[in-house]
Amino acid sequence: MMQVKSRLRFFILLGVVVLYCCASYMAMVLSVKINSTQVRVQSADDTAADTVQQSKRLRCFIITMDASLRAVRLANNVTCHPFMGERTTAYILSLVDAEVLANFQRGAWARGAHFTNNNSVSIAYNHMQIWRKLAQETDGSEDFLILEDDAIVTNQVVYVYDELQKSGLFRHNYIVKVANHYRSRWLGNYELASLDRFSARNTQYVLKKCVCKTRQNLFGAGAYVLDRRAARALLTEFFPMRTHVDTYLHYMGYKHSNLFVVENDVIQFSGRLSTHFSQEERVNRRPTEFKEQLMNFFSSDCTLFAPPSIHVPKVYEDDQ
Repeated sequence: MMQVKSRLRFFILLGVVVLYCCASYMAMVLSVKINSTQVRVQSADDTAADTVQQSKRLRCFIITMDASLRAVRLANNVTCHPFMGERTTAYILSLVDAEVLANFQRGAWARGAHFTNNNSVSIAYNHMQIWRKLAQETDGSEDFLILEDDAIVTNQVVYVYDELQKSGLFRHNYIVKVANHYRSRWLGNYELASLDRFSARNTQYVLKKCVCKTRQNLFGAGAYVLDRRAARALLTEFFPMRTHVDTYLHYMGYKHSNLFVVENDVIQFSGRLSTHFSQEERVNRRPTEFKEQLMNFFSSDCTLFAPPSIHVPKVYEDDQ
């Protein structure tokens, strides 16, 4: 009898999800663009100058466990330096929420996007170490480009960054993902409002802003730019550690910062596992992704038919 009830609940939930997905798809077809785009095309005489002019200095770090990894020069004023991460230690595990830690240590399914093993903890911790480094900068004149070591690093990202700075859309407290991975594109783009269309070295890009709490999985923390105020915002709710870093970026980027996504990925990835990852990590993540997707369906504040209002995040002022 219990098995029959369990199966009945499962099929009811599955039916609800299917109906929700169908409604989302129909809304996507009927919806209009949230924002008009401003087309700006780079001049034809654009050349790959060694030094790119920027209103802020861009520093770049590659998170890795490989001590032999060398720095990668992108321009005269931009070099990506290896940032040696840490494997999970007893101290790092002591920073994890007790319930989350107990769940993955006994092999229980994580809730939503909670950590699934030691690798996911160390990845989040190492990203946090760079946020902390940026948060302690004194004058706010620098942005950080953070990459994971399976990224294929080219100087195209510098040109895109320069174009974004010229747009005037970035003033403070921003996170810009230059690589983004949708797991459910069929749900539409309600979470992301188009702000600008631009070109960098003959490649077209669209800049979008996260405007509501996502209904879909927007994965990837392998390539993004952020400023000091965003780094400080990310640190406000990081402890105790609970959540995979890519999902945490989206939750916090909507709640306490300004999260932007560059459509048409600027950074590509090699396809090999990052030095953080193991094949076990990739396999174990799949049921977690499914659960996270279900949770996002019902916890989102995105509307189906009406464009969402632009979210105005809390501004984290500089310390006096």
